[in-house]
Amino acid sequence: MTPEAYTGRGGIPGFQDLGRVVIFRISGSAGVEPESGHFLTDREAGLACYRHLSLGRYACPTVEAERRSQITPVWLMNSDGSACGMLEDTRKAKRLITGEGSELLSAHLSCFACSAIAAGAELIGVALRRAVRSGFPALFVSVAEPDAQELRAALHDFEVLPAPAIVYGTGLAAGVWNINTSEI
Repeated sequence: MTPEAYTGRGGIPGFQDLGRVVIFRISGSAGVEPESGHFLTDREAGLACYRHLSLGRYACPTVEAERRSQITPVWLMNSDGSACGMLEDTRKAKRLITGEGSELLSAHLSCFACSAIAAGAELIGVALRRAVRSGFPALFVSVAEPDAQELRAALHDFEVLPAPAIVYGTGLAAGVWNINTSEI
């Protein structure tokens, strides 16, 4: 159902298209090579990197991810701060169930942002390898629509299933969004 069906009447303001994202579900395999630990960072550094890389965009920093994640959330960042994100899951708070009744088991790369596509693709690869080692066959990550095509091309070694999405709302100007799939 789109917002035209439930907004703009009865005192509810009319929602508008505020931005577009593409949600990638990236599949991994058991043969994915391990990465070194040099991508690990702490929460403060990860959040600072996310805030910096999200300047000029609507961004949603995550709060208390450990309340929804069965795995311990892990902050990742390239050594030069050109990409960052937090690996988590939502299995304490919500589970995605397919039409056939099975769980769509995936980790989430929240607070994902990058200043260069190659750096973003590298960080996603690191997050996917960690997710696979933690028992998740795939990783969800939300990408702002202007970055999606180039980033998908850079992820050529992985199976990427894209799903476009629209951010609707009221009282804000349209813009570029960094949204967390764990919070959708």
